[in-house]
Amino acid sequence: MIMLAAVYCRVSTEKDDQINSLESQMSYFLNYIENCPDLTLFQIYADKGISGTAVKNRTRFIQMMEDAEKGLFQVIITKEVSRFSRNILDAVSYSRKLRNLGVSIRFMNDGIDTSQPDAELRLSIMASLAQEESRKTSDRVKWGQTRRMEKGVVFGTSMLGYDVKKGKIAVNTDGAEIVKNIFNKYVFLHMSASEIAKELQNEGIKTYTGKEKWTPSVIIKVLKNEKYCGDLRQKKTFTPDYLTHKKKTNKCNEKTVFIKDHHAPIISRDLWEAAQQELCSRSHVKKQDSGRSNKFYFSGKIICTNCGCPFSARKKKGKDGYYTVWKCLNNQCHVRYQIRNDSLMYMTAYSYSLLNIQNEKLTEHIHSLMNMAEIQLTGTSTTSLKQKKSEIEELKIKKLNIIDAYATRKISEDEFMALKSKYDSLIIHHNNEIENLQKTQSVKKLKNTTIKKYIDKIINYNNITKSIIYNCIEKVHAYENGIVKLKFCHLPQVFEFEIYFKKSKQYTT
Repeated sequence: MIMLAAVYCRVSTEKDDQINSLESQMSYFLNYIENCPDLTLFQIYADKGISGTAVKNRTRFIQMMEDAEKGLFQVIITKEVSRFSRNILDAVSYSRKLRNLGVSIRFMNDGIDTSQPDAELRLSIMASLAQEESRKTSDRVKWGQTRRMEKGVVFGTSMLGYDVKKGKIAVNTDGAEIVKNIFNKYVFLHMSASEIAKELQNEGIKTYTGKEKWTPSVIIKVLKNEKYCGDLRQKKTFTPDYLTHKKKTNKCNEKTVFIKDHHAPIISRDLWEAAQQELCSRSHVKKQDSGRSNKFYFSGKIICTNCGCPFSARKKKGKDGYYTVWKCLNNQCHVRYQIRNDSLMYMTAYSYSLLNIQNEKLTEHIHSLMNMAEIQLTGTSTTSLKQKKSEIEELKIKKLNIIDAYATRKISEDEFMALKSKYDSLIIHHNNEIENLQKTQSVKKLKNTTIKKYIDKIINYNNITKSIIYNCIEKVHAYENGIVKLKFCHLPQVFEFEIYFKKSKQYTT
């Protein structure tokens, strides 16, 4: 009886030598079938560059199993058990499934034919050996990758602001500007991840993957990525099971590989650390205020001027339902009146309307203050820089003098080496100071620039949002006589309101 035969081949990589191995396997099986009078070739199924430990990615193997269920062939020919599967459970289960379908498997190098009585025992032994070899290979690969990581080789792909190629990372100028923008807005402008994402989207800036939509989670990932300050941390994910190849987040399961100052940074370390502190701070506030309404955006901002305690929020029931009021936490305090939350919202909105009216005058005043700060900053830094550079030039002259003195035998070699070492150390010290001064000047200028933008943002808001209340209101001071004063961050104006009590429980502002 002539049987239709399917041939299964697999190589684990797409390297040239492996591809040649695949072609050799196919050629061998074609010759084998031609020399077997009881076999006729049905089809060759070949998987390239696929691991044998799991079936899900082996598309041709899956297709072969589907064709077997359709009864399209009666026998499968493959090189050895490790080509068919390196997972003992898969090897045995698929062998049994095929046997129930009336399909046998011939493993040529292992001399196993599943149509024979002792085939399953021999198949289990060979599959166990193949699986153990896969485990050893996996361990060797992981060990080799870790050693390369320790030497600074970068694993992974390119990202926003950086290009990764052949294990090296380099700054991508266009992406770097977006990264700087994100950090500045988050730290200096106190914008939320959602606001930054929306602004980038409105400006038509695309994500690194080319998508038009930015999400808060993408912004948070950027802010948490240590690569942007020049550090490299690898092995953030790990593969617990070499058979499934599923990656999991490394939560102290394995030791990560960390290299400080590995590559050129996009942002300064000071800005990076400020962003991490801000992330931690906002995360803490978010956990405290999770699920709460607008009233909590005033939390910690309303202060009693009589006792210094903050006001706390509570709900009260009125004719039209529940409403929120704020009251001094100190029950012994003389300030016993309550401020309605909707009154606070009105005060904020009215203050903003006044800011908009005074827009030109206010902008001019603030910008003049900022310019004065910049002039003072530049002047101080410039003086210090000039002084340090002058000292370096003097040290260089001293070095030339001792060289002359040593050449004319006026000083000994020991004296020359001691003085040279002293002057070299001082020059290095002064150069480091110059670098730090330049960095400080750059960061302060950037901060002043972003504060200007922040102030412009405040005075141009048309609608009151939660973000404005939380990020822009500095303090609300409550006085014993019913006076309430509202102060915005970075702005000189203080807005004063008075609460008028009509009856025992009614008041207006």
